[in-house]
Amino acid sequence: MAVCLVGLVLLALALDAGGFYISQKSATKVVNNETFIVFCRDDVGGLPIKWRNQKGEILGPKTRPAVHNTSYGTSIMFTNPLRVEDSGNYTCSTGKEERVFQFLVDAPLKFTDTSTNQTAVEGSEFNLKCEVKGGSTSWSMDEGSAITDNAKYAVLGDGLLIRNVTRSDSKTYICKGVQPSTGTVLDRPIHLHVLHKPVHPNHPQRHVRQEVIYGYINGTANLTCVTIANPPATFVWKKHRDPKKKIGKTISESDEISILQLHIRDKSFFDNYTCIARNKYGVYEEHFTLKEGARPLPPSQLQLEEIKSKSLIFKIHGPANSSEMDLGTKGFNVKYKKIDDNEWKQKDFNITQDNLYSLEGLEPNTEYEVQAATRNAAGLSVYVSSSTYTTSRGAAVHSTLPHVLGAAIISLKFFW
Repeated sequence: MAVCLVGLVLLALALDAGGFYISQKSATKVVNNETFIVFCRDDVGGLPIKWRNQKGEILGPKTRPAVHNTSYGTSIMFTNPLRVEDSGNYTCSTGKEERVFQFLVDAPLKFTDTSTNQTAVEGSEFNLKCEVKGGSTSWSMDEGSAITDNAKYAVLGDGLLIRNVTRSDSKTYICKGVQPSTGTVLDRPIHLHVLHKPVHPNHPQRHVRQEVIYGYINGTANLTCVTIANPPATFVWKKHRDPKKKIGKTISESDEISILQLHIRDKSFFDNYTCIARNKYGVYEEHFTLKEGARPLPPSQLQLEEIKSKSLIFKIHGPANSSEMDLGTKGFNVKYKKIDDNEWKQKDFNITQDNLYSLEGLEPNTEYEVQAATRNAAGLSVYVSSSTYTTSRGAAVHSTLPHVLGAAIISLKFFW
């Protein structure tokens, strides 16, 4: 048991006029297993001393705090543990003079009724709960900027009021507990999750969105519906001409993405399709028009321009001819794999002005098989026949050996 004996010697006593002493006039403590003592003494008159508590009641040997008469004076003793209820003004008096001792006992600083994950509904007014025992609170954003009262926020005694909750309010807030008497500061990160209707991530203000997709007979078209919603939305796909008929194959890549995959067997597939995303807070629709286009012709030229230890750089030219339904070349898809591997890797390229396209992340001195296809809005062409290329061991090597569509397969191997 720790005992704080305040003023055991006269040098430690606070001297007042007339020789009437009190060991100290005020003290601040935190609830703990400590015994605390305050002395009062009359060195001149030798009059008996009485102590009174916050309510004016006379204290004695069996009260809390208990009165003790010693050679050092008349004391009051707060036995352990100290309590918040011990706080108050205590008066020692001789009948002619009196002194007041101000005692403050704070509770240990801690958070109460404060969940680290809280949930609000979009459009509502929400009190982000944070209660502190033994101190006061202040608020800041996760990045450190302070939150003060304004049109959006109001700092309350038991939390932070957020007005007109939106999806952008879904973030981490820092509730800071402060105990001025001890200088103790505690932080509590609180994550706010906002429940909201499905919306498109790039067009959140639109309830309906339209998109045109192109495909060709015997090809495959992927209609991709993307939303963000909390809780996650359920997806339903409908075809305009036959809304009750099961259509295509639905692929769910995540809670936010649903893909309708259509294998276009005939012209009846060119129609309007609707993706409906729904949760308890609302509905979002995306309308797709699948139009007939032409499958692109393959690249007219695939030419190796430069060989490096970890990359191959190609010059690729689009189709030389086009049809009436041609949708224009958007770019190229390049497939590649090590000669001994079974699985292909793919990389999409958009059209560049210099027609140069680089396969990166390859292994040095390794033989790769490479194919290229043209990409337009309707999909991919057939791939240019495979050719093999070997990365260098070290410095870059330039090459101008073309691979032209329709020519025989060329196997290119370089060793340095």
